Amino acid sequence: MRPETHHLLLVALFSCVLVPATAVCVPRNSSNSIYHATTSPPAFVVNYGSSSRPSPTPASYQPSSSPPPSPLSPAKYVPSSSPPPPTPVSYQPPTSSPPPPTPVSYQPPTSSPPPPVRYQRISSQQPTPAGSLGSTSPSGYSSPSTQLPIRDAVSALCSKTDYPDVCSSTIQSFPALVGPVDAAVMLKLHMKACREKAQIAQSQVSALVSHPGASSKLASSLQVCSDMYDDVFDSLDTAADAMASHDKGTLDSMLSGLISDFSTCEDAFTEDSITSPMAAVDDRLTKLASNCLAFSSLL
Repeated sequence: MRPETHHLLLVALFSCVLVPATAVCVPRNSSNSIYHATTSPPAFVVNYGSSSRPSPTPASYQPSSSPPPSPLSPAKYVPSSSPPPPTPVSYQPPTSSPPPPTPVSYQPPTSSPPPPVRYQRISSQQPTPAGSLGSTSPSGYSSPSTQLPIRDAVSALCSKTDYPDVCSSTIQSFPALVGPVDAAVMLKLHMKACREKAQIAQSQVSALVSHPGASSKLASSLQVCSDMYDDVFDSLDTAADAMASHDKGTLDSMLSGLISDFSTCEDAFTEDSITSPMAAVDDRLTKLASNCLAFSSLL
């Protein structure tokens, strides 16, 4: 062997030993990888010569048995079945429309409030002549309360008497009174009330006298009262005539005589020492006569 050849072999040997091995990256086996390396490591062959040493075989890789993935086929659009078109809603009017609201109308109450209390004036037996006593009121007598309301006028006139309570209750027994109210009207009403009360007293006297158990003394006293009540009727008639003729002197005399008649009735029971069954009636009549005199003084 020639020396040049020996030196070439040594250089080739050392070059093969000193050449570093090349790493081959083998991807993992996955569904996304296309190729994978074989499990056997690459073989390196050192060729020391043309006859004795083989030349190194380059590393090779073997494709895996899994077929390459096919390219994605384009997605095919499959139109879904379109929903049916909406059914148009048709408006159907109600079969029966509600009745229109009834307008509320105000109905005034059927019952009217009761009329105010009215009083009726007592007409005299004769027409009242124009004021021989200087009167300016419709009745021919002056009065300070002719223009006041009836109730206020009655209260004002009753306050001028000695027994205003008796006066008020007497006027209330005449609900038909109409105005104007003055002293003459009040006097006539009291004279009328006095007559009616005296008639009731006369009826009581007659009943007591005819009673079987009445004693002689009681019957005698009752007879005195009966005579006095008869005189009361006469005195009231005379007083009405005097009032119509504006004879104030006779009027006052007759009214004062009423008080004397009632007092005489009670004195009869006192003299016989008998309790008077007519005491309450005579007391009421006396107060009425006193109020008559008070109204007469206002004429």
